[in-house]
Formats: sequence, C-alpha cells, structure tokens
Amino acid sequence: MGYENLISKLAGEYLEQLNYKKEATISFGHVGKTSEAHQFGYKTAIGKRKPDKVVSFCEVLNLTVRLKKDRELLRKSLGIA
Repeated sequence: MGYENLISKLAGEYLEQLNYKKEATISFGHVGKTSEAHQFGYKTAIGKRKPDKVVSFCEVLNLTVRLKKDRELLRKSLGIA
C-alpha cells in the first residue's frame, strides 16, 4: 500500500506524452519496513548511506523496455542519444 496507483498513473501519462502507444504493465512488490532492502533504501534516500550504484536512465530503460525499437523510440522522443 502506498503510492502504487499514483506512480502507475504518472508513468502512464508520461508514456503517453512520449507517444508510446503500447500498453505498459507496471507491477509492485512488497518490501517490509524491517527488511534489509527497505533500510538500505531509506538510509540512502535521507543521505545517511551512500548508494551502492547509481544507474542512468538508459540503464533502467534497457531493463524495463524489452524491444530495442521501443527503447530507441523513447530515446528519440526524449532527445537522448
């Protein structure tokens, strides 16, 4: 529970602005507040811990958009080489 609906809505609107016509499926998992993953994320967000790795938008794009032609379309729409 939390911001899943808002995140899904904003992502959908953003993809529409990019003229991305295919349907995007966004799913969320649960990470409990006592889990190590939650603690790392929280401490990183508030600046008490350095991130293990900083990823670029293109790296996320490569992992989340499966077809190369779709990635290229989004990059072109965003003006990213």
